[in-house]
Amino acid sequence: MNEKEFGQWIKSLRAPHITRVAMAKKYECHPNTLKSYENSGRLPDVDYLLALSNETGYDFKELTKQRVIARFSSNNILDLKTVLQVCEGSTDYSAPHLPPLHHDWLAEGDAMEPTVKEGARVVYDSSDKDLADGQMYLLRINETQCIRRIQITIEGGINLICDNTNYPVQSLPKDKASMLDVIGRVTSVTNNF
Repeated sequence: MNEKEFGQWIKSLRAPHITRVAMAKKYECHPNTLKSYENSGRLPDVDYLLALSNETGYDFKELTKQRVIARFSSNNILDLKTVLQVCEGSTDYSAPHLPPLHHDWLAEGDAMEPTVKEGARVVYDSSDKDLADGQMYLLRINETQCIRRIQITIEGGINLICDNTNYPVQSLPKDKASMLDVIGRVTSVTNNF
């Protein structure tokens, strides 16, 4: 099962029990996030799998196992035998060295306040560079790293949005969007008090 097939599978599990909108409302996430899990090949976070298990009664361990299989077998990082051994808790395998997917970065400036304050610890996934509407990404713009929220326009262009309204929206037309240097999707932010 690849990542897109996994999305279709979890949709088929959810749909008989609860609508996407009701699921999003109940578990406090955006319906477009669930849509991207089910239709775009974006793999869901483990907390969503727990919510899905809760709603459907489907085994959480099996959901997690299938997610891992979809993640690693679709890009040939690990062979299926090794993936299955890891999922079953076996320690009798030799896994290849994998590059870290999650990295830390300390936020600079106030462009994303109040969501991301200066000096906040930002964790990003360097393997997730496919832009999704409404998500935050660590980007490189003019040799400077910064976080921006992404908005996909109807024409296929991209708006780079700061949460701090003192900063203007930066728009990239569709023909320039591929020039954007995406470092990774922001997965968590820890602000200092």
